[in-house]
Order: sequence, then C-alpha cells, then structure tokens
Amino acid sequence: MPIKIEIIDPQDMPWEAVHKTAIYLLGMIGEKMPNNPVVNVNAPREENFAGPAVPMPTPISISNPVPMPSIEESKEASVPLPPSIEVDSENMPWDSRIHAKTKTKDKDGRWKKRKDVSKAFAQEVTEEVSSAMAVPTPDLSDVAPEHIEETFHSLMLKITDAINKGKVSHEQVINIVQSEGLQSVILLSTRMDLVPVIAARLKALMGE
Repeated sequence: MPIKIEIIDPQDMPWEAVHKTAIYLLGMIGEKMPNNPVVNVNAPREENFAGPAVPMPTPISISNPVPMPSIEESKEASVPLPPSIEVDSENMPWDSRIHAKTKTKDKDGRWKKRKDVSKAFAQEVTEEVSSAMAVPTPDLSDVAPEHIEETFHSLMLKITDAINKGKVSHEQVINIVQSEGLQSVILLSTRMDLVPVIAARLKALMGE
C-alpha cells in the first residue's frame, strides 16, 4: 500500500487542525498545550509558529589532541608495518570509507576508489590515514597474551559494551586512542597492530 506524504502550510490549515497538531507534537516532547493559547492572526508566521529556542549541546573537549601531519610529512615519517597490514603503492592501507569493497588496485598499484564519495571527503580520510601510518609500530613485549589476539571487531564490541555499562566514557576512549598517536577510534581498523595496546589500556582503565 503506497504511503502519501502531504506537506501543508500551518497558516492554510483550520484552527482546530493546527491546535490538534500542536497538542500532538508537544506531547511527543513531554510538554502540554497552554490552557489559553493566544494567536495573533495578523502577526507574521515567525511570531505564531516559532518554537522556543533550543540550547545547543556543549561541545566535547578532547585533551591533548594529536596534531595531524601533512600527507607528504606522513609519507616521509612512515615506519615499517607488520606484514598483516597491506598497503598500496602510496603506502596507504585499504579504508572502507573511501576504497572500493573489492579491495583491488589500479594499474599504478593504488587502491581503487569508491564512486560514491566526494574528493573533499576522500582527501580528509587520506590525511587521517596518512597520519596514522606515521605512528611507530608498538612494542608488545609488555602486553598480556590475552590482548595479542584481539581484533578490531572484538575491541569495538568491548568498547561499546563498556560505554553502555558506564565503565568508561567516550571521551576516555578517545583520549587513550589519541595518546597512542591516532586521531580517532576508526583508524584502528588501518593500524590493527595498535589494537592490543588499546585493549590492554582499556582493561586497566576499567580496573579489571
């Protein structure tokens, strides 16, 4: 059965319909309609229909953000990576956000790009990944064996569960990741050699 969506200007609606709609919408946000709402029919629509100002959320402040080097600087600073991390001719690992799902390369040895991303977004992701590639390979000698086999997927499940249970905050996770040289958690998918380190620090933070 087709669904028909019709958009109507409130000023063209009967007053009773506007009143019922207002009651319904206010109820959805836990508010009640005033007993005697005053409507000035001669006032501009902004006066009658503008709702109360909605406060903007407080931005999250991340302590000690890691500066992002340029692509050229990252290429020069790139360090040897474990064989499990495959890179293309530009030392770029495959990233699902900008690279084709086929994980194939072009004739120049570069990952084939997705067709549904803009050049600006692709450039942004490339810079993020380039900065991640400049992070040195971690020393895992002090990491407990239980974390060595940790995968990006399993770590994400643990992080999500820990945040939902209130054991850690999103800001704490971001701070751990950034202190290891990565801009964001998603970049662990391109530097999976850092996953055991993050997993160990997360467990220590939760006191387990």
